[in-house]
Amino acid sequence: MIKQLPERANDGETLAIAGDYLREMGLADVYEFWQRAWARRHDPAVYRAYMARLLARADIDGVRALLDEYASAYCHDGLWEWGQMNCLRLTADHQSVLDLVSASKVPESHHESSCLAHFALGNYDDALSDALALNNQFPGNQYFIAMLLTALRCLDDPRYQQLVNYDAMLYEIDFRALENDGGVAIDWAALATDVAALHTMQDSPMLQSVRSGTQSSGNLFTANRQGRIAQLATSIEQQARRVLPK
Repeated sequence: MIKQLPERANDGETLAIAGDYLREMGLADVYEFWQRAWARRHDPAVYRAYMARLLARADIDGVRALLDEYASAYCHDGLWEWGQMNCLRLTADHQSVLDLVSASKVPESHHESSCLAHFALGNYDDALSDALALNNQFPGNQYFIAMLLTALRCLDDPRYQQLVNYDAMLYEIDFRALENDGGVAIDWAALATDVAALHTMQDSPMLQSVRSGTQSSGNLFTANRQGRIAQLATSIEQQARRVLPK
């Protein structure tokens, strides 16, 4: 039934979940899965999701073929430019990325591609400008915050040390000491067994940067309701409320 989703589902999120499941279980060629979804319905969201996976595999031929198909359906719009810039980055043609940004009718949509190209070329002032724009557009996005911090660090900007002050950011607590003060005791050995049992995925999701090893499917605290794990989550939240402003 999951294999038939490209002919039935219309949203990229459902297709992404199904594709990762097929990849993990070895049930189908996930790239063929996305190709079918794109062929059935030339939807921009499906194009972007399929393109991201081809880029992650560094499939230059596949990327170029998809760019041509998208251009036939939608012309060279901003989303086509996004794919083309990523293709140029795969071939290390960073200056051409910047040239395409300059020629674009929607340059404000390409701060990410521009920022990465400036990093590659050593233009750290320009990378910082793009990173600031990204953080204004998408406040709280951890990836763009990391780009901003990287630019500040490359420039030896003192704001980097202000933002990455681990002495101020880290708060250490000893849960065993809390138990002695009347807190609820956690069976740590049993908790470790429960957590290990959740690490069932052996094949990394296609768009995850970390490879190999085992991992849990979904967020460890929100994707399950096991008692000991929920107890740990509650203890962490209680301690966080003591030190974080409301």
